[in-house]
Amino acid sequence: GSGPKRPDKAAGTGAALGTQVLRYSGIHGIGMLLGNVVTFAATIVVANFSSPGEFGQLGLLMFYSGLLTILFTLASKQGTLKRTFGGDDEDDDDDDEEDDDDLATSPRRSLGTGLVTITMVSIIGTGLSIIFADPISHYLLGDADPNLVMYAALAGGTAALYRVSSIAVWIERRPYSYIAVEVAKPVFILAATVPLLIAGLSIKGAIAGQAIGTGLAMLMSLVVLRGSWELCWDWREAIAIYKKGAIRVPLVLSMWVVGYADIFILSRFVSHADLGTYHLASRMAFLVAVLPGGYRKA
Repeated sequence: GSGPKRPDKAAGTGAALGTQVLRYSGIHGIGMLLGNVVTFAATIVVANFSSPGEFGQLGLLMFYSGLLTILFTLASKQGTLKRTFGGDDEDDDDDDEEDDDDLATSPRRSLGTGLVTITMVSIIGTGLSIIFADPISHYLLGDADPNLVMYAALAGGTAALYRVSSIAVWIERRPYSYIAVEVAKPVFILAATVPLLIAGLSIKGAIAGQAIGTGLAMLMSLVVLRGSWELCWDWREAIAIYKKGAIRVPLVLSMWVVGYADIFILSRFVSHADLGTYHLASRMAFLVAVLPGGYRKA
């Protein structure tokens, strides 16, 4: 391809918009339904191979993995998407003019610089997590294998790059490709996790499968997006990306804390067994958000 496709904000009428919203709602609704069903199936499989206490620990590992992902992409994700496309997945109307003025002159290089920057930050952050896995494990899980933190860090690092590349596919208005990479992630995770669970690895197999499956989905999303970015790194563009995304940092952090910090806070007050019950119940609740989520994506 000739580079990332930037949406035309001025195109379309009210009737065309309604038609597109219905079309994309159906596409995203089906895709999100499939992805959530597979994710839920994987949750049930893992729960049946784990004790309540182990499942509670898995919830904490997923929390840590998600925390690393949000930290590795903080400002860089939003900045990359805004520099490349003029908007991101949290876009609103109050800064449209600023987006138009600050678009990168070479979107392929901007997207490539953003992906490489996030990769470098993820490698450094994941490496530090592995080095300090023992104290992190003691604080997060208590008396547990530090290797669990290592796998969680690998899952968080690969998810950072996957998060940006998959959303870039969506912003390019390639709904079928986007749904393919979104559904592929839980499918890959399930395919990687089941053999490890059968081998008797329990919670270690679950979090290792998460890392393996996310890594495969990351590679797939980069391949799907291959015509829209080039392998390069420009320090001036990297600075521009962080400047562009900095304004979103308080919003992104606060939304993530509200949405995902509950399991960590609860872990300070209840046993791992009770935490496992809560984790399973909260995972079930995600199925309820499928249709509203599909409409929002549209």
